[in-house]
Amino acid sequence: RGDIMMNIPALPSAAARKMSAAETDAFAAFCAELVRIVNVEAKRGVVYWEVPNEQEDHYTGTELANVVRKAAAAMKKVDPSVKVGGPAWKQPWVASASDFLRTAAGQLDFISFHLYGGAPGDGDVATTLRRATNLGPASDDLRRRMKEATSRPLELFHDEWNIAW
Repeated sequence: RGDIMMNIPALPSAAARKMSAAETDAFAAFCAELVRIVNVEAKRGVVYWEVPNEQEDHYTGTELANVVRKAAAAMKKVDPSVKVGGPAWKQPWVASASDFLRTAAGQLDFISFHLYGGAPGDGDVATTLRRATNLGPASDDLRRRMKEATSRPLELFHDEWNIAW
Protein backbone atom coordinates (compact mmCIF):
# COMPACT_ATOMS: atom_id res chain seq x y z
CA ARG A 1 0.00 0.00 0.00
CA GLY A 2 1.41 3.34 -1.00
CA ASP A 3 -0.39 5.18 1.78
CA ILE A 4 1.54 3.48 4.60
CA MET A 5 5.15 3.98 5.64
CA MET A 6 6.73 1.41 7.92
CA ASN A 7 9.57 2.68 10.10
CA ILE A 8 12.17 0.28 11.45
CA PRO A 9 13.93 2.37 14.13
CA ALA A 10 16.97 0.19 14.89
CA LEU A 11 17.98 -3.28 15.89
CA PRO A 12 16.09 -3.63 19.20
CA SER A 13 19.22 -4.43 21.20
CA ALA A 14 21.10 -1.45 19.75
CA ALA A 15 18.48 1.30 19.72
CA ALA A 16 20.56 3.69 21.83
CA ARG A 17 24.04 3.09 20.45
CA LYS A 18 26.07 2.47 17.32
CA MET A 19 25.73 -1.06 15.95
CA SER A 20 28.79 -3.21 15.38
CA ALA A 21 29.47 -4.55 11.88
CA ALA A 22 27.83 -7.86 12.81
CA GLU A 23 24.81 -6.02 14.22
CA THR A 24 24.55 -3.97 11.04
CA ASP A 25 24.32 -7.23 9.09
CA ALA A 26 21.73 -8.51 11.58
CA PHE A 27 19.76 -5.26 11.21
CA ALA A 28 19.69 -5.65 7.42
CA ALA A 29 18.47 -9.23 7.83
CA PHE A 30 15.88 -8.07 10.41
CA CYS A 31 14.57 -5.43 7.96
CA ALA A 32 14.41 -7.96 5.12
CA GLU A 33 12.55 -10.41 7.37
CA LEU A 34 9.96 -7.74 8.22
CA VAL A 35 9.42 -7.08 4.51
CA ARG A 36 9.02 -10.82 3.96
CA ILE A 37 6.47 -11.14 6.79
CA VAL A 38 4.45 -8.05 5.85
CA ASN A 39 4.58 -8.11 2.06
CA VAL A 40 5.19 -11.74 1.11
CA GLU A 41 3.44 -13.76 3.83
CA ALA A 42 0.70 -11.30 4.83
CA LYS A 43 0.45 -9.84 1.30
CA ARG A 44 0.03 -6.30 2.66
CA GLY A 45 1.94 -4.65 -0.21
CA VAL A 46 3.52 -1.90 1.92
CA VAL A 47 5.59 0.22 -0.46
CA TYR A 48 7.46 2.71 1.78
CA TRP A 49 10.01 1.47 4.33
CA GLU A 50 12.00 3.96 6.41
CA VAL A 51 15.23 2.98 8.20
CA PRO A 52 16.31 3.83 10.84
CA ASN A 53 14.78 6.48 13.12
CA GLU A 54 16.77 9.36 14.64
CA GLN A 55 20.05 7.48 14.90
CA GLU A 56 22.34 10.29 13.71
CA ASP A 57 23.85 10.85 17.18
CA HIS A 58 25.52 7.43 17.00
CA TYR A 59 27.04 7.54 13.50
CA THR A 60 28.91 9.71 11.05
CA GLY A 61 26.92 10.51 7.92
CA THR A 62 28.86 7.93 5.92
CA GLU A 63 28.42 5.23 8.57
CA LEU A 64 24.68 5.85 8.78
CA ALA A 65 24.43 5.81 4.99
CA ASN A 66 26.11 2.42 4.90
CA VAL A 67 23.65 1.03 7.48
CA VAL A 68 20.70 2.27 5.41
CA ARG A 69 22.19 1.09 2.10
CA LYS A 70 22.81 -2.39 3.47
CA ALA A 71 19.26 -2.64 4.83
CA ALA A 72 17.80 -1.33 1.56
CA ALA A 73 19.67 -3.90 -0.52
CA ALA A 74 18.48 -6.75 1.72
CA MET A 75 14.88 -5.51 1.70
CA LYS A 76 14.76 -5.11 -2.08
CA LYS A 77 16.03 -8.68 -2.54
CA VAL A 78 12.90 -9.86 -0.73
CA ASP A 79 10.52 -7.47 -2.51
CA PRO A 80 11.93 -5.37 -5.37
CA SER A 81 8.78 -3.21 -5.41
CA VAL A 82 9.50 -1.58 -2.04
CA LYS A 83 10.78 1.96 -1.74
CA VAL A 84 13.42 2.31 0.95
CA GLY A 85 14.71 5.51 2.46
CA GLY A 86 15.55 7.36 5.62
CA PRO A 87 17.28 8.17 7.85
CA ALA A 88 14.50 10.07 9.66
CA TRP A 89 16.87 12.71 11.04
CA LYS A 90 15.75 14.64 14.13
CA GLN A 91 16.41 17.81 12.15
CA PRO A 92 17.33 18.25 8.48
CA TRP A 93 20.36 20.43 9.15
CA VAL A 94 22.24 17.75 11.07
CA ALA A 95 25.96 18.21 10.32
CA SER A 96 26.34 14.73 8.84
CA ALA A 97 23.47 15.09 6.33
CA SER A 98 25.66 16.04 3.36
CA ASP A 99 27.95 13.04 3.91
CA PHE A 100 24.91 10.79 4.24
CA LEU A 101 23.42 12.14 1.02
CA ARG A 102 26.66 11.82 -0.97
CA THR A 103 27.04 8.20 0.16
CA ALA A 104 23.46 6.91 0.06
CA ALA A 105 21.30 9.07 -2.21
CA GLY A 106 22.18 7.05 -5.30
CA GLN A 107 20.69 3.88 -3.81
CA LEU A 108 17.66 5.22 -1.92
CA ASP A 109 14.15 6.09 -3.02
CA PHE A 110 13.46 8.86 -0.53
CA ILE A 111 14.96 10.95 2.24
CA SER A 112 13.11 11.61 5.49
CA PHE A 113 13.42 13.95 8.43
CA HIS A 114 11.62 15.32 11.47
CA LEU A 115 11.33 18.95 12.53
CA TYR A 116 9.26 20.89 15.00
CA GLY A 117 8.70 24.61 15.25
CA GLY A 118 9.70 24.80 18.91
CA ALA A 119 9.07 23.47 22.37
CA PRO A 120 5.73 23.80 24.15
CA GLY A 121 5.75 26.76 26.48
CA ASP A 122 8.92 28.34 25.08
CA GLY A 123 7.11 31.50 24.08
CA ASP A 124 3.75 33.02 23.46
CA VAL A 125 1.49 31.83 20.64
CA ALA A 126 2.88 34.42 18.21
CA THR A 127 6.46 33.24 18.89
CA THR A 128 5.47 29.60 18.42
CA LEU A 129 3.75 30.38 15.12
CA ARG A 130 6.72 32.47 13.94
CA ARG A 131 9.07 29.56 14.66
CA ALA A 132 6.81 27.24 12.67
CA THR A 133 7.63 29.28 9.56
CA ASN A 134 11.11 27.67 9.65
CA LEU A 135 9.65 24.34 8.57
CA GLY A 136 9.43 25.25 4.87
CA PRO A 137 12.91 26.77 4.46
CA ALA A 138 14.44 23.74 6.18
CA SER A 139 12.82 21.47 3.57
CA ASP A 140 14.03 23.74 0.77
CA ASP A 141 17.61 23.56 2.07
CA LEU A 142 17.49 19.78 2.26
CA ARG A 143 16.09 19.56 -1.29
CA ARG A 144 19.02 21.69 -2.47
CA ARG A 145 21.54 19.38 -0.77
CA MET A 146 19.78 16.33 -2.23
CA LYS A 147 20.18 17.76 -5.73
CA GLU A 148 23.87 18.40 -5.05
CA ALA A 149 24.32 14.77 -3.99
CA THR A 150 22.51 13.01 -6.84
CA SER A 151 20.71 13.64 -10.10
CA ARG A 152 18.25 10.84 -9.27
CA PRO A 153 14.78 12.07 -8.37
CA LEU A 154 14.22 11.38 -4.69
CA GLU A 155 11.06 11.89 -2.71
CA LEU A 156 11.38 13.96 0.45
CA PHE A 157 9.28 13.20 3.51
CA HIS A 158 8.97 15.56 6.45
CA ASP A 159 7.19 12.82 8.32
CA GLU A 160 7.22 13.91 11.94
CA TRP A 161 6.25 17.50 12.63
CA ASN A 162 4.12 19.97 14.48
CA ILE A 163 4.39 23.62 15.45
CA ALA A 164 5.79 22.49 18.82
CA TRP A 165 7.05 19.18 20.13
